[in-house]
Amino acid sequence: MLFVTDEQERVQKKTFVNWINSHLSKRIPPMRIDDLIYDLRDGTKLLALLEVLSGEKLVSKAKGQPSSTFHAHRGPHL
Repeated sequence: MLFVTDEQERVQKKTFVNWINSHLSKRIPPMRIDDLIYDLRDGTKLLALLEVLSGEKLVSKAKGQPSSTFHAHRGPHL
């Protein structure tokens, strides 16, 4: 069984936040997160991260609709 100490968890979260911020800084306008859970809770910054990583626009800003048939079929179950 693997046990992660509080210090290890803190370091892992900080490392992941830094990794996310390194990618979010590439978008225009740049974004950043400070708290892993709080800042990703509504999905906006998570979606921005996925767009940066994939190089694709995933949601139409004008309509808020999925930009592909795949996303439309998957719906809110993602």
